[in-house]
Amino acid sequence: MQVRLFNANNAAFLGVTIAFAIIGGLMYAGWFGEWREPDCQSYPVQSAASPQGGLRALHEQEACASTDALRTVVVIAGSGDRAPVTAFTAVTGKALGVMSIGQRSLPLALRWTGENQLVITYPASVTPQLPAGTYGGVKVTLEAVPLKR
Repeated sequence: MQVRLFNANNAAFLGVTIAFAIIGGLMYAGWFGEWREPDCQSYPVQSAASPQGGLRALHEQEACASTDALRTVVVIAGSGDRAPVTAFTAVTGKALGVMSIGQRSLPLALRWTGENQLVITYPASVTPQLPAGTYGGVKVTLEAVPLKR
């Protein structure tokens, strides 16, 4: 009796196995992932120097064309080898208009009350993702205020 190693069932199984292996390899390599640059843009909004000029609070925003979400970040940067530290983060929706003309910016106020004390004033409708506290040696106080209409 002759044994056939290659029949229709074996060929179909081999074809499906090869297809899964190729697709799995492409997924592992990131072929189906977001290989293009994202549709997000980051813009600096404002900067405030501490009273003696040793520190700087930077208010930046990131908006993406595919969503209406607006990510707002305040970073504290120092001179020398001091690494920048994030002190405020908020994600809001229903941003207005094109970000390049500034209509999407979240109204924040940055105020230094001392060399190591920063007050961040933000709209009461926004929920910060970081609590008030000490970030990079700077005491950060958060003040929520109602928006004026």
